[in-house]
Amino acid sequence: MSQVQLYQRTNRVEVSRQPIRPAPTGSSQTASYRCLIASNNAPHVSMFSRAATEQGWEPVICHDAKTAAREAICQQIQMAVIDVAQNGTVPDNQFREIAERLVSEKNALVMICGSEDNPEEEIWARQIGAWLYLPGVDEETDIAMLCGESKNIVEKLRSMSTDINKETAPDRKPARNLPR
Repeated sequence: MSQVQLYQRTNRVEVSRQPIRPAPTGSSQTASYRCLIASNNAPHVSMFSRAATEQGWEPVICHDAKTAAREAICQQIQMAVIDVAQNGTVPDNQFREIAERLVSEKNALVMICGSEDNPEEEIWARQIGAWLYLPGVDEETDIAMLCGESKNIVEKLRSMSTDINKETAPDRKPARNLPR
């Protein structure tokens, strides 16, 4: 099976990105769990990535909205950790559109990490249908436990989807030779 490589041009140097792998199609293949991590806060990225990896997720790390948007389209994302907390270097809404898109178009579980003192942010997160809103995330927050819970939910959703597909699939019988 061939793999497609993504390349990103930065200062006239081509940087190889992770290969895009086809989504699992058969029950004999091991399911892949991809977690989009969108944040420009290095300590948060490290914390989220470590927790996701610990629970069996393959982190797809994005430090800007443009990369996050591309990865959300190209990768099969089941969960996303979107960090919208202001750290003074980016506009407040840089990752908001990505979160909204993932919830509405990809049916991904979206965990939004926001500012501790911003109730409007929490209202927004709940309005778009985010799975979790975490105000004031720090090293004390048990992100690994949440990543484990989200993986259980994704497994249940996959199982339900498979059961529904089996129930709604037409019963196909071999065609008989009919007289002309």
